[in-house]
Amino acid sequence: MNPELTHIDDFLADPARGSAELGDMQLWVSSDQISFHQVELPDAPKSKWKALLPWILEDELLLPVEDMHLVICAVDTERKARVAAIPKTEMFKLQMLVEDSSARVRSFFPDVLALPLEEGFITLAAVGADRLLVRTGACEGFSGRRDFVWQLLELRKSQHESLHMQCYGLERDQLPKWVLDSCRLNSNPINWAFAEPTPEANLLTGDFRPKPARNKLRPWLPSIGLAALTLFLFC
Repeated sequence: MNPELTHIDDFLADPARGSAELGDMQLWVSSDQISFHQVELPDAPKSKWKALLPWILEDELLLPVEDMHLVICAVDTERKARVAAIPKTEMFKLQMLVEDSSARVRSFFPDVLALPLEEGFITLAAVGADRLLVRTGACEGFSGRRDFVWQLLELRKSQHESLHMQCYGLERDQLPKWVLDSCRLNSNPINWAFAEPTPEANLLTGDFRPKPARNKLRPWLPSIGLAALTLFLFC
């Protein structure tokens, strides 16, 4: 059975998650602290790429490279890679949020990558009252407060970039005036359960790889062993 897919906000808001026996989960997580980069990988064995990434991205990251968790989301035939970067402190916070659940969390996916993408368009989606997601490519995007996102997009347009946008979960009166002629409206919100994640964009890799499922009988094993030994001696 495939792991269930939902947004971490909905997962944490579910009061049954701590009491019910849940299966494996895949979670969309906030992309506000995630940056996406395009890099050219060196002519080296694939097994060496991850070790070389910090040297390649050192000048592009806002934080020291040793404080960042890096994930290669896609590589084309010319060794051009799309890389997601997230602070390790943010990864620890996300793992702490779900550690008390009975579910085994198998994946963290950047939530901007849940947005559908059509050639020639970038995609926007409203999440909650004051957050926007923007997907600009197969493994590219950004998110944040609405005023911040609109400012970034207006800056891109002012630089003579032609913007064609699909806008999900937004009404016309929620758009800035400069957007009205560029945005194709769709009132439907993003359905997290049916969005298609990119498996390579799973953030739970390397030091953050999911731990093996815990054996529920493990705390009782000494007692079970002692009882079995006693029964054997008695017989």
